[in-house]
Amino acid sequence: MESGLEEVFRRDWPSMVGAVARYTSDLALAEDVVQEAFERALQSPVLLRNPTAWITTTARHIAIDRIRSDRSLARSLSKLAHSVAELGGEPETLETFLGDERLVLIALIAVPGIREEDRLALALRFVCGVPTSDIATVLLVPPTTLAARLTRAKKRLHANPGLIQLEGPATAVTIGQRLDIVLDTVFLLYTAGYSSPLGSVARATALQLSRELAALFPEHLETQGLLALILLTEARRPPADFRHGASMAGDDDVDLEDSNRSQWNSPLINEGLLLAAAALAGGGRFSLMAGISGLHDVAARWEDTEWDAIAALYDGLLGIWPVASVALNRTIARSMMADVGPSLALAELDSDFPRYSGQLRWQAWAARADMLRRLGLGSEAANAYRCALEGALDDGDRTFLLRRIRELKGK
Repeated sequence: MESGLEEVFRRDWPSMVGAVARYTSDLALAEDVVQEAFERALQSPVLLRNPTAWITTTARHIAIDRIRSDRSLARSLSKLAHSVAELGGEPETLETFLGDERLVLIALIAVPGIREEDRLALALRFVCGVPTSDIATVLLVPPTTLAARLTRAKKRLHANPGLIQLEGPATAVTIGQRLDIVLDTVFLLYTAGYSSPLGSVARATALQLSRELAALFPEHLETQGLLALILLTEARRPPADFRHGASMAGDDDVDLEDSNRSQWNSPLINEGLLLAAAALAGGGRFSLMAGISGLHDVAARWEDTEWDAIAALYDGLLGIWPVASVALNRTIARSMMADVGPSLALAELDSDFPRYSGQLRWQAWAARADMLRRLGLGSEAANAYRCALEGALDDGDRTFLLRRIRELKGK
């Protein structure tokens, strides 16, 4: 692929697939015809003034030809023909796109019955344009396994023609019909951004899409809550999750306790706090998480953190979202409270330990190690950190755990 088209592929492939999917409501078809349009662009004897527009319009023409041969989708033909007629006869006449086409893809992916991990893989592939091999690395599966999962998910979407139609003023209405799953998918994109090699691409995409959704649905408190959550977390970049533990970044391996708070992004914090304060009234999942993140951000020092308030928000979050990760974070917050402390929280943690598996298992070991460390039980804490180390895969987390072990050895 020539260098110019390579850049177009990397930069605009998700938008082009989204633009075609807007009219076909078929993700697999959109991907195929955009790929074919790229191949035609490579063979074009003339220099394309606007390759993105040319490829997108060509892909739509190819889609029309495909649909003409499929009688089961004949109902979509008039809509497609009308859309292409509006673009004019020459492919180069299309200069701009209206709206963020990536939301079209998110809405297509937000189908009940598609597993959460498959929605994340689809979003990373089709919304962010991340190569399948890189997604497989993040999801800890072989590339061939992930490719098969993506194919099955696309077939499920393909088997449901007319899943979604997005055009003009109907866009917000149609996305709103699946808004909860759309928000959840954007959140998954953001959390995936903690892991190399996806970090900046996935995080930036999630932030842009959350801003778009907040603008589309200004009265929906959870859209404001999700944007607030992302802003308040990004403000602490390198991003740290909501536990007292390792940073999720690779090169600046500090936890919230040791972080240089003077380097946090004040404009992002201020924007996020305003959104979070308004969203908290709704008591939704993202709004409560934003409130927790905001309490971390406003503490001038680690010692100033309002752990009682954070634990109370975790109580509310656990009530509406009773998952193991929330239970673990709630226990960690309680371990920091004056009237609970590490001793009582350690008993709670040990009681819940059987429910923690996968990545959450090593995080539970790290939490246990920290409580033991604060109780002065250095040898037991070091052993717990070693158990955590066996499961930690992120370089930043491993660096943090090793540092804690060295600190305990030095005492």
